[in-house]
Amino acid sequence: MNEVKLLTHLAVVMVFLTIVIGGLVRAYQAGMGCGPDWPTCNGQVVPRNLLVLEVFLEYTHRVVAALAGLTVALAAYYTMKNLGPKSPATRFAVAALLLLIVQVIVGMVLVRLHLEPFVGFSHLVLASLVLISSTLAAVYSRISISPGTTGQATG
Repeated sequence: MNEVKLLTHLAVVMVFLTIVIGGLVRAYQAGMGCGPDWPTCNGQVVPRNLLVLEVFLEYTHRVVAALAGLTVALAAYYTMKNLGPKSPATRFAVAALLLLIVQVIVGMVLVRLHLEPFVGFSHLVLASLVLISSTLAAVYSRISISPGTTGQATG
């Protein structure tokens, strides 16, 4: 059961970190640091010019986002496995995963449309919804799993 709490809380941290780095990408106007390529960066899996600030920021954002996606997916899997589909923690973890999938697609469109403002706004709104859903999954994972239980939801 500790893996459920750990993964749901780690998902919150990773999504938050992704948003913070995304803010840096925006602040430094580095959104096109990897060019119009997606998922590669300037046509490469690992770009050679990582010492260029815009490339470094955009590439870091993509790598951290990928790790956040993996963490969110694992959190959804483990809440489903350990708490069942009716648990609020599971519902929010799955919602976070589904929102994240849409978020990734919107991020790709954002790059392909050269940072069109409405798409950028949608990207930020979705990021906020992923963070909210992940946070609620983490909160409910703590409520659902009390010491001495077998891992079934208590409410």
